[in-house]
Amino acid sequence: VASNITKTLDSWSEDHLTLSTQYAFSKGKRKYTFPRKVLGPTVSQAEAYDDMDISSLVSEFTHFGGKNVMLFAYGQTGSGKTHTMIGTDESLRHEVANSMFDVSENCDSKTSSGVISNSGWGIFPRVYSNAVQLLGECNRPYILSASAVEFHLGACFDLLSSSPKPVQVDPDTCDLVGATLRDMRDISDLLRFLTLVRTNRTTRSTRMNAQSSRSHAALILYLRQMDSNSYCQTAFTLVDLAGAERPTKTKEKRFTGTDMIIWQLSKGGEVPIGAQAFIVNWELTMIATEIEKATESYKKQNRCYKQPRQLSTDAIQFLSSGFNGTALTAMCLCLSSANVNGWETWFSLQWGESVSKLAIPVRSQKPVNIHKALVLAEREATMAKRELEGAAKNRFYAKRAFRVDVAYKKISDLKHMLDSVTNADESTNSDELSSF
Repeated sequence: VASNITKTLDSWSEDHLTLSTQYAFSKGKRKYTFPRKVLGPTVSQAEAYDDMDISSLVSEFTHFGGKNVMLFAYGQTGSGKTHTMIGTDESLRHEVANSMFDVSENCDSKTSSGVISNSGWGIFPRVYSNAVQLLGECNRPYILSASAVEFHLGACFDLLSSSPKPVQVDPDTCDLVGATLRDMRDISDLLRFLTLVRTNRTTRSTRMNAQSSRSHAALILYLRQMDSNSYCQTAFTLVDLAGAERPTKTKEKRFTGTDMIIWQLSKGGEVPIGAQAFIVNWELTMIATEIEKATESYKKQNRCYKQPRQLSTDAIQFLSSGFNGTALTAMCLCLSSANVNGWETWFSLQWGESVSKLAIPVRSQKPVNIHKALVLAEREATMAKRELEGAAKNRFYAKRAFRVDVAYKKISDLKHMLDSVTNADESTNSDELSSF
């Protein structure tokens, strides 16, 4: 970047932003109109939730036979992504003692979307609160559970484990095999979940941010509902992407592809910040590229996009699963209005504009007979285990073992839901007998 070229966020209104570029002897302006809504720095968490219309996404998520949702948050390090998605540390320490909707001095009154929550909460806890409210208006049994993973240095790790625990991304379904799944029965479960995520996520001090996230984090809220003998599962995924950092700002060595190969071979000492930044920036570029591929596949060839299997990372594979028509995709772009961060703001806007071009039809999740699904899953597990037992320990052995893990995880999930629903029905019948 030439030292005599500067970029600054010139102005913004509700429907656009303008970025100025100052050259040596001239000045140019670029207007960005892709955002549906631009929010200023003084907006509250509750106002941000309402103005971004997150409640409409939650409505799609909670509908029986509804849709999956994937919401990205991106921006330079320190611009407020984690604050917007999760909330303040203080709000996570606040326990609501008796009921998940008790309103105390630290809680908002009802917002326009009907969500009652702590004033410091970000999007994820508000999504949970909103979902519980909508589900409470229905008579269907349901289970809410959650997982959290981080994508660090190209691999996937469980954020709910006390020690670094690798998680496998299923190459066919992009399911997170091995990730801890926690039931979300009340606000206490939610706060413990978010506290673990904040505590276990990989951060590191840089010259741009004292607690810079060095990984992408995905928080997934799973909803399983039953209606008669049919069940339907939907997922609401919030992705807090690692912020891009320029080596000229962090004063760290700029890594090239050759540097990465040399570092990979040496494997010595702590991972350099420059190496982390190289992987993060490459993944962000690839995500934008995959969005372009997904849109082109549908527009020009009228066929479904398939996520990459080679020359990829776990993050790219998992996030690309939202581009094949199985999830409504939305984005929250966090920007800095400070003149010193003009180049980072420009990069964020360029990346956001690329992501905003995603245009594909989204499929609803079809209800499935739970008993038939369980029989089919047990059959698949038996076949996969038989293949593994008779297989030689060659390069295909790990893949066969992976299929066994996937099959038994599916059985466990289905049985867990059946047991939970059965217990809920027994509790309801007991209450009816008592009242009678």
